Amino acid sequence: MYNFDERLKCLSKLGIDIRVLNLTSEIKDGNLFFAEVLSPKNNSGLLIMAEPNEEVKFGVVVDLEKNSELIVFEVSGKNRNITLLGNKSPSNSATKTFIKRVRTHPDKTGCYTTKNNAFQNNGLWVAKIGPKSLEMWEIAIVTQIQGLSKYYLSLQKVYCADLYENNGEIFVPEEQFLNYNNWQSLNELVKKCVNVEKLTSAKNYSPPNDTAPELEPNKCQIQWFNQSRRYGLGNINGHRGPVMIHSSEILDQEFPALDPGTIVSFDKIKRTPQGLQLQGVKE
Repeated sequence: MYNFDERLKCLSKLGIDIRVLNLTSEIKDGNLFFAEVLSPKNNSGLLIMAEPNEEVKFGVVVDLEKNSELIVFEVSGKNRNITLLGNKSPSNSATKTFIKRVRTHPDKTGCYTTKNNAFQNNGLWVAKIGPKSLEMWEIAIVTQIQGLSKYYLSLQKVYCADLYENNGEIFVPEEQFLNYNNWQSLNELVKKCVNVEKLTSAKNYSPPNDTAPELEPNKCQIQWFNQSRRYGLGNINGHRGPVMIHSSEILDQEFPALDPGTIVSFDKIKRTPQGLQLQGVKE
């Protein structure tokens, strides 16, 4: 269940302040300080509602303390290439300011939405890297069309993992960060931020002994869920691989969000070109 206020407090403890600007109208002289600041209307992070055929533009603004070691970046392309965002604050400012412009694009039906795929992204990332761990938050604008287009501010700690040394390289447990080794640009960024020699040896790492629970029929344990991409994966009894959970099939939440390990119920399983997908999901 998505608790926007609670996640906002978590980010505040890390020294992260967030604003969302409405950039739909042209801003005088390009000065973002004249833009309307959007305040979430509820604990689901609802920012604004618009007609589906109306283009909307946003600015996601992250403010950090000047001496903060947090890293702000955006991700793009099929290979999830990382681009560091530059500080937009003047040199005499007490804070560092990072801005990501998020545009909506029409889908096949002409409805404008924000999307997170290989061709466009809908937000930015803030990472705390080192000295011996990695924590990554994704801050994004997510669209849901329910008569009107509803735009939500999504705050999610997507990854949290310990870092170890293995033969002079950084080792990240697979159960803590699925497919970390396949994200090349992130690997390169972490190497720049961490002193590998000071990491604990991977020989001292012991995988958890947790065994998968025996699930009842029509029950699923969430393995992974990404709010900005609007889908996740889960495990069910009697099926070897993971099944897919799309946010449009989550019935009891205004803005769908499922934490790993959560056990949900479902009505039925649908076979799709992408694999098995659960329908009628409830937490």
